[in-house]
Amino acid sequence: MRHYEFPSWLADPFQRHVALKRAGSRDFSTQAYLLSRFDRYLEAKGISTHLTRADLHDYLDSLRHLSPRGRDNVVCVVWPALAFARRHGAAIESLPERPRPAPATARLREPFVLSLSQVERLLAATHRLAPKRPYAPRTYATFFGLLYTTGLRVGEACTLDVGDFDRRDATLLVRAGKFRKTRLLPIPTSTALALGRYLDDPIRPALTADETPCFVSSGRRRLTREAARHMLRKAAILADVKDAGRPPRPHDLRHTFAVHRVLTWYREGRDVNALLPVLSTYLGHVRPSHTYTYLRSAELLINEAAQRFERSADLALEARPT
Repeated sequence: MRHYEFPSWLADPFQRHVALKRAGSRDFSTQAYLLSRFDRYLEAKGISTHLTRADLHDYLDSLRHLSPRGRDNVVCVVWPALAFARRHGAAIESLPERPRPAPATARLREPFVLSLSQVERLLAATHRLAPKRPYAPRTYATFFGLLYTTGLRVGEACTLDVGDFDRRDATLLVRAGKFRKTRLLPIPTSTALALGRYLDDPIRPALTADETPCFVSSGRRRLTREAARHMLRKAAILADVKDAGRPPRPHDLRHTFAVHRVLTWYREGRDVNALLPVLSTYLGHVRPSHTYTYLRSAELLINEAAQRFERSADLALEARPT
């Protein structure tokens, strides 16, 4: 369960709102993160004593860069928190009507499934980044490599501690992921070696106790989702990796992992339908239908499935008696 700072004048009601939600056995970490971003917005805009409807309309305008689903997620967190603060005496004008959720068809952004060569170019580009600390490019190369080879959610990777990595058994303990599910993941040997080299790197800050962050930012603090998203975008621009003009998001590496895993099973002649529940468990999905959503529009898989069908049809025709 992550805890976030609220530096604005609404810090007290926001903290009480989060505590109340968590008292009902909810993790509320993602929601607290979104609320903390709004809180920092208030600080950055100098809104320190009174919140007007015009301020909130300006805030909604600032979310235009998000997908419809992303905006819905933010509004569904911020509006109830503001209503709570207003009920408890905060100087907030009556809230504008909460924007209607976008239609389900508009809320989903098609994932960017990278090719293997694009992944390789992207990881190579991380070493050409020029952040404040010399160890940062190695941090991002290892971090994005881990997302691709394990399919971790970006938030799960950010919250990994050094003690969650078992070098001997090549496993990662993902604590309280989405839906508060904890899972133990076997990881590829090459990934375990790369992660071990990163943790042992002499230029990395000496954070080796089990409870310290696995991935650290240029400020020697735990890597944040915002920093990961920003640096992935920069690496994608350097590597010229884009889809319809869009660079990949960290979550696209999770989609890519799932598609590439199933593609490998197809090419190995494995029973993909029987293995999908295994993939679903590995990804931390509640049910296999969520995993199907990751795969439904992947052109690589559609082509591979079509080729497999053609091969099966040819074999069936050859086996027919003449």
